[in-house]
Amino acid sequence: MTGQWPNEKPLNRVLVFYPDQNKFTFGDSIPIHRRRGGCGAVTYKNKIYLIGGITNGHLKGYQPWFDVYDPKTGSWEVLEDAPYTRDHFQAVINKDKLYTFAGRRTYKATNQDIS
Repeated sequence: MTGQWPNEKPLNRVLVFYPDQNKFTFGDSIPIHRRRGGCGAVTYKNKIYLIGGITNGHLKGYQPWFDVYDPKTGSWEVLEDAPYTRDHFQAVINKDKLYTFAGRRTYKATNQDIS
């Protein structure tokens, strides 16, 4: 996400960090219908799995989306939605199973956000 709180907008490209050089670059394009921030993310078998997230900063737009991104090929695959809608949470893989923890449903109109 980028911009002034609470009206941040999702990035349109993957942001890649190179720790040995301490630098960021922009990578592959993110499909417009899957752009969001505050999602859970895990790496599993060289792919990145993204769960949930929010499409409109801290204003509204939490989603149950579940996607897989392959950084080698730049491909995105939309998977079946997660069973719970949330943003700003943690995810982990343990013994080939994906677990998600906590989170919230951010919505500024009802003060369900964090300033």
